[in-house]
Amino acid sequence: MAVGHGHHWVQWNSREICGCSGHHHYVADHGVCCTSSIWTLRHSPGFTTDTFQDMFVSLDLPYSAIRGEDICLKTFAFNYHNRPLQMRMTLGQADGLENVVLEPAAGDPSKLLETRRSVIVSQDLGFVRPNTTQEADFCFTPTKLGNLPIRVNLTSSVHGDGVEHILMVEPEGSPAVRTVSVFLDAKPNVVFSKSVPLNFPSTAVRGSQVITVRISGNLLVPVISNLEKLLRLPTGCGEQNMILFAPNVFLINYLQRTNTYTTALGAQAQNFMLTGYQKELTFQRKDGSFSTWGKNDPSGSMWLTAFVTKCFVQAMALKNNVITIDSKTVRSSIQWITTLQKNDGSFPEPGNVVHKEMQSGSAQGEAMTAFVLISLAEASVKFQGLSPGEQQSLQNSISKARDYLEARLNVLTDPYDLAIVTYALHLVRSGSKDIAFELLQKKIITNVYTKHWERNQQSAALNIEMTSYGLLTYILRSDVAGAMPILRWLMELRGPNGGFISTQDTVVGLQALGEMAAANHNPVAVPFTVTVSWSSGGQAFKKDLTIDDSTKMLLQTVDVTIVNGNIPSEVQISASTSGTFTQFPEAKVVMEYNINDSTTSEIFQITYQVVKASVKTFTVVVEAKRVDGKQGGMTLLEVGIPTGFSVDLTHPSYSVPTSKLQEQGHRKYILYYDEVNASGVRASLPMSVSQGIPVNTQPVPIKIYDYYEPGGKQQLTVYYQLSQKKVFVCDSVAKYKDCSSGSLPG
Repeated sequence: MAVGHGHHWVQWNSREICGCSGHHHYVADHGVCCTSSIWTLRHSPGFTTDTFQDMFVSLDLPYSAIRGEDICLKTFAFNYHNRPLQMRMTLGQADGLENVVLEPAAGDPSKLLETRRSVIVSQDLGFVRPNTTQEADFCFTPTKLGNLPIRVNLTSSVHGDGVEHILMVEPEGSPAVRTVSVFLDAKPNVVFSKSVPLNFPSTAVRGSQVITVRISGNLLVPVISNLEKLLRLPTGCGEQNMILFAPNVFLINYLQRTNTYTTALGAQAQNFMLTGYQKELTFQRKDGSFSTWGKNDPSGSMWLTAFVTKCFVQAMALKNNVITIDSKTVRSSIQWITTLQKNDGSFPEPGNVVHKEMQSGSAQGEAMTAFVLISLAEASVKFQGLSPGEQQSLQNSISKARDYLEARLNVLTDPYDLAIVTYALHLVRSGSKDIAFELLQKKIITNVYTKHWERNQQSAALNIEMTSYGLLTYILRSDVAGAMPILRWLMELRGPNGGFISTQDTVVGLQALGEMAAANHNPVAVPFTVTVSWSSGGQAFKKDLTIDDSTKMLLQTVDVTIVNGNIPSEVQISASTSGTFTQFPEAKVVMEYNINDSTTSEIFQITYQVVKASVKTFTVVVEAKRVDGKQGGMTLLEVGIPTGFSVDLTHPSYSVPTSKLQEQGHRKYILYYDEVNASGVRASLPMSVSQGIPVNTQPVPIKIYDYYEPGGKQQLTVYYQLSQKKVFVCDSVAKYKDCSSGSLPG
């Protein structure tokens, strides 16, 4: 094949695959890479030739699918020749791909049966006229998880083209994760060893199990490696957005205090801070306050304004102008807060109560006042943008809030209230801080190696938050040894990516871990050796890792091999060192899997109806309500989207009347509500085919949960499916006779 460009001609015989608009394009049996309808010839170093492509193939299919679904792929052959071309389209074989084939029935050749086989199938397109496009549909079923290459070849009487699309095949059901944290408590010349059982629930979807062991030599290493995914929750409102900001402040503060800051470690954190800051400004109101939905709320939120102010002030105190924050923003927030303070020193909540769990322990709002006092105390020390008069007003407000809390100490019984009040009083150096600490100690729960505080076992996120305040108090008291059992408990509760459960527990928890890491920093890391071993399918595996000066700020990961579905019964983790390693080395065993069963809830109820308008369109109507008689906080409703479909926001039946915000997630549509009570909420979501021709799709979940206490009985999951009965695949494509049939090559 000779192609001319200017005065350069080249003969090309080999085949090369290259990227093209999300697919890999190649001209079959030649060295021509295409971009849309342009070929690029790479025939000499540093030289490329572009020429118009007069025939090519394109695909229409989803980015991902669920294992076991039937999907029909739409392919398009383009003929830009000046004459008709006889064309043939072929769908290739691949491991984990079963093509739908029509074959004559045994004993009755006139009857066609639909079967699924790992074979090459092709369709004869006949003569395709000049400047026209011919469609061919192929149906297949992905049977193996992971990346599945879909290869389509177009041949003609002149030359050919080919496309490879990588289809992500996901397991059925909903993702779940379980983590086990191991504090690598090795002593000089004494080997530490621990066995971690790998217990998956019996309902885990076959083949969905993934096991990794993540080794870190510092409490903040998991944060550095997972800044964009600390939580597995949406972050759409004014409070949740701060998860993009606050942890990065704590991280950079630690790096600067320990003289370990580098551009490589800090650049991403700075970018996330800037993004979070810019977005958070959209939630600020004209009076200087912040609220969950910004100007759409009737009033600013005292709690959120204090939270944002504290985070912004801490960021402004970082060295080297890491981020520029307008001092007017902070000044107006402080003025709004202090203006609303009551005569008795407490702070009211004029807006929507975002974090309702915080206030449920005390009707008088001691927790709210302590929360605001913490913010104002930070501002008084770190914020330089106030005039002398404003600074005096701030100090007066702090004194009034301190006096209020000191007077209320004797009536506090809730452990959360005591934890946050005790920390606040230590922060402002109150004369009653020791009395508060003694009261807090009476509420502590002590186990063999750990200590923590809790309101009840169901309030997991709140328990983490109050225990983090307790850890911060111990650090202010310079009692690092006494803080160790508290740190161990928090380490056990951390999620796979370094965060905890929700936003507030993660923000306060990471602040506490950062302070603890800074208090125990050693500039020289004594070499620390970790060995991870396991057995699967009769084979033994072992991986050795080292934590030293070059790796102490890196997250090292071991992928646990699973041989032929034989899940190891345990992983063995051992560690040794020749000295004292002070940076809290940790091994986190992460067990990820999918669950395909509905759950039950004592709090929520979901009903739904699927209304099918056609093969390509349907509407799912979801009604959800709270059934425990209590008033909840922010609640999220997630409605799964079947493969190949998308929510049609322009359809007349689209209706989400009380939802404050809607977001498109991966395979789901997310609706935010300030609360869901007994009267319930209703959402009508029309969906239409946007990619390929989905036929027999797998069930997808509908979930509702309390944002600040997700999981357990406080989350409800049900599944819906477009059709309870499998349909004949070839009835769903444009031409029955062309359904992945044609002929089987050979």
